[in-house]
Amino acid sequence: MRLSLLLCLLPLFFGPHALTPQLSKTSDLVIPSKQSELENSNAPLSQIVTFPNMVKMTELSQPEPTEVSKIEALLKSEGIDLENLDTGADFQSQKLAARGLFVAQFITKPSRKMLRSQIIIPATGSFQVRLTEGPVFRIMDQDATNGSALIQMPAAVFNTWLKLSQNRGQNSSLEIEDQLYYLKDIVNSQKQNVLGNKTLFSIGLRPLPVPGEWLSPYGKDLVLNFTAKDVSSFQMIWLRNDEKPADPPFGIKEIGPEGGTVELPGVGKIDIPSGALDVPTTIRLSQKQEHSLIIEGVNRDINQTYYYEYMGPILKIEPLGLKPKKNALVYLSFSEENKSRLGNNSPNILNWVYFSNDSKPGFIKGFLFSKNQIDSVVSPVSFNEFSYITRVISQGITPSSNMERTWPKQNPFSTKQSTATCPQ
Repeated sequence: MRLSLLLCLLPLFFGPHALTPQLSKTSDLVIPSKQSELENSNAPLSQIVTFPNMVKMTELSQPEPTEVSKIEALLKSEGIDLENLDTGADFQSQKLAARGLFVAQFITKPSRKMLRSQIIIPATGSFQVRLTEGPVFRIMDQDATNGSALIQMPAAVFNTWLKLSQNRGQNSSLEIEDQLYYLKDIVNSQKQNVLGNKTLFSIGLRPLPVPGEWLSPYGKDLVLNFTAKDVSSFQMIWLRNDEKPADPPFGIKEIGPEGGTVELPGVGKIDIPSGALDVPTTIRLSQKQEHSLIIEGVNRDINQTYYYEYMGPILKIEPLGLKPKKNALVYLSFSEENKSRLGNNSPNILNWVYFSNDSKPGFIKGFLFSKNQIDSVVSPVSFNEFSYITRVISQGITPSSNMERTWPKQNPFSTKQSTATCPQ
């Protein structure tokens, strides 16, 4: 009876490998729940896994006619034509600045004397433009050929546009990425044709400085990444907007005592119940792009380490370490590749795990469980600490294993055809 009970309980603590021949000697198996033993077992370092970006990205859009009219009117008041911003004139006008309009010219071939509004860029290559708060508009670093340029701007919310030159080559293209707002697009002749051969593209409303509670990886600065291919020049235009605040990026939302939902499209979401938070709290969801494989167990006899396989993205929930008064729910996306890996197994064999920045490579803080049966790949689980959360599957389970986990009377890991039960 004791042996039968032990065999029923082994998969709970050691995973399904505990029932395989390779791990038959359970006295020699060290598991992640015994972290001190595992750390001393000379297990190899866990390899790093890089995840594809699963966040739903946005693209550049066509500006509203009213926006174009306003820009044109402000520029014309200073004798400047919107369609001729690449003429080499200096656009740092005090009158335009007083009205909250700023222009930066990005060029590959500087004139004899660099103008205050110009930034040198590579015709082909990648570079970064960082916007930082300051008392006045000023280009602090005018050379982006070394990888980055720096622009100082007064604190405000700005409508932001990208302006392409009309005399560029047919094979040229410019890629722009705003990682904070999940914007990524490539502007080329095809993109212009789709938008009616326009040369002005809207990036959107952006705040400067970036609110600290958004927990941006760039701090309070706004950062744009560019990749140019045979580009001669382009311009950027900013116009102060005093009418409304900038919306936060995807995955960032303030939740109060009444509760609410925060979603990162393409990755996952969390539901915070009423009464879980005492005060309004800005919550940020993001996808962790790389992490080490999680160790499932080590067999000392054959010096073999077993790892879990990831079954979805790793969702980072901030502020890390925050413990709501009531359990929240987390949902993760499930790709077609994940469905193929799951195969004919029940979704309830998947393990939900969480870890923190302090967790050592290959280790977790613990497992997450749901009060309700996980009968679908979209079923959520409960959590009570803001951390990194993901879903994994044992390497010992193949897509054709036909396994399910049943509670509490049957063997936690059994084939769907099995009727064996654990002793009472």
